[in-house]
Amino acid sequence: MRTKLILKLFVIILISSCGGGSGNDSSQSPINQMPPSGISPNQKGTLDGYLQHNGIRREFILYVPQSYNQSNPTSVIFNFHGFGSNAFEQMNYGDFRNLADENGFIIAHPQGTTTYGNGPHWNNWNGDGGTSNQDDIGFIDALISLLQTLYNIDDQRVYSTGMSNGGFFSYHLACNLGARIAAVASVTGTMSPQTYSSCSPTRPISVMQMHGLQDSVVPFLGFPSLGLSQTDLMEFWAAHNNCNSQPDISLVDDLAPNDGSTGVKTSYINCDKGTSVEFFLFDGAGHTWPGTGNKAGSNSVNMDIDGVTEIYNFFKKNVLNP
Repeated sequence: MRTKLILKLFVIILISSCGGGSGNDSSQSPINQMPPSGISPNQKGTLDGYLQHNGIRREFILYVPQSYNQSNPTSVIFNFHGFGSNAFEQMNYGDFRNLADENGFIIAHPQGTTTYGNGPHWNNWNGDGGTSNQDDIGFIDALISLLQTLYNIDDQRVYSTGMSNGGFFSYHLACNLGARIAAVASVTGTMSPQTYSSCSPTRPISVMQMHGLQDSVVPFLGFPSLGLSQTDLMEFWAAHNNCNSQPDISLVDDLAPNDGSTGVKTSYINCDKGTSVEFFLFDGAGHTWPGTGNKAGSNSVNMDIDGVTEIYNFFKKNVLNP
């Protein structure tokens, strides 16, 4: 009996030393199989994620609807908050979640950083020391790559939208990451002088702009230290996309006559590679997102359109055409 017991112990030790048991093989650990993002592959719901970029932890909120089907490539909409806001507020302010539920796409709400004593924001000043020194372009580039490892992402349908500074940054992405962004839509944003002076997209890219004529934060006429006028902004993208020089202009149906606001839509058509440039201007509206039902200061919100629906429909028409 003693000899048999010793023999059994020897066999157990031999198997363990050869890796036959669970041992310390960390490659088999469920914890180590979790990607460095806090999110499991194809996980659904409202998810808090993160990644390490340039030595700092960068965070984002992901919304993956129950209608997401991992068997089908899906689109992603990046939704960027404004200066001093955050990912959670933007998720609720420019809210695409109902549309995501209906159509199965994913929404990413990245979180900006606080530098130089400023509130959370996006660096579309090229790190010149004005308000930020963060590599936000690199962060979003890395985040797109991360999402492609977690979900079945259609890399021809990655889009960017945002409010105010988030709109500025969407144009910054179009200029500097246009090879991965199919189209952008800005609400109350424009292009900073630094973005404009260095903008040389490698391809035509569709853009949509929504702006209130009474916007006192990002004025319609612009000013040198902040950014382009809305007219110069649209003309820049129409020229870049080689659209017809004369746009189509139409009135927005006044579906909410009590909102104190009316709208005009300007469309530049026949652009290269099927791209387009669209501009909604709302008289009586300020620094606000159309259709939200919220107000900022004394300015009205235009309620004739639902901004998120217009943006989503615009994105659906556009794919990345290198």
